[in-house]
Amino acid sequence: MTNSAPAEVQIETTAIQLDSNDSDIELMLRAKAGDDAGFSELFERYSRRLVAYAYRIVRDRWRAEELVQDAFLQVYRARDRYTPSARFSTYIYRVVTNNCLNEIRRLGHEKTVPEESQPLVDDTTRAPDHAVMDRQILTRVADMVLELPFKQRAALLLSRVEGLDHREVASCLGVSEFAVKSLVFRATRTLREGIERGGDGSAKARTKRRSRGESDAKEAKVALSEATQIWLGMGQVAAEAH
Repeated sequence: MTNSAPAEVQIETTAIQLDSNDSDIELMLRAKAGDDAGFSELFERYSRRLVAYAYRIVRDRWRAEELVQDAFLQVYRARDRYTPSARFSTYIYRVVTNNCLNEIRRLGHEKTVPEESQPLVDDTTRAPDHAVMDRQILTRVADMVLELPFKQRAALLLSRVEGLDHREVASCLGVSEFAVKSLVFRATRTLREGIERGGDGSAKARTKRRSRGESDAKEAKVALSEATQIWLGMGQVAAEAH
C-alpha cells in the first residue's frame, strides 16, 4: 500500500438487479462485519485483473499497482457504510477508474507516456485459434488505445475487455448508458480508422507497396485488425503475465 491518504470513496451506486447468491457481496458483507479474511479474498479475486485494467490506462505498471492498492484501501476504510446496491465488481472498477482519472489529472495531461516500449502481453501469450501476434503490431494497438480520450478509453476497456455491461460502465464513469454507447462507438471508430490507415506511411514503403501491389498492405491491415480483436479480448493477460 502507498503512504498517501486515498480520497474518500463514495458508496452510492446505481441500483441494479442483484443475485442473492453473489459471493462477492457475501464477502464484502463479511468484511463489513469485521472479517478481514473476506476482504482479503476479494483482493485476491480482483487485484490482478484490476492492475491489468489500470495498466492499460496509465501505462505504468508500478503506478497501476499502487492505484489498485489505493482503491482497495479506500473500499476497506468505507466498509462500515457498504450497502449491496451494486455488484462489487462495478463498485471496485469505479473506484479504480476514478483513481486512474485522478492520476492522469495529477500528471497534467490527458495521455500518459508508456514506461516501456512493449505491448501489454508477453511472448508466451496465445489467443485461442490464433498464432502469436507480432509484438510490434500489438504495441501499435496498445498505442492506438492510449491515444483515445480518457472516457472513450475507459468505456472501451470496461465493456470490451472487462466485460461490464453498459449500465455498469455508466456507473463506473458517472455517465448515462446512452453516453457509454456513444463513447464505445467513437472509440471503436477511431481504432477502425487507425487500422484503415495501417502500415508504414513512408514514401519508401509506399513505393515498395506499389511495386508489389496492394496485397501486402491488405495483409498488414488484416493482421492489425485481428491483433486489435485479440488485444481487446485479453482482459487479464497483462496481470497474469506479471
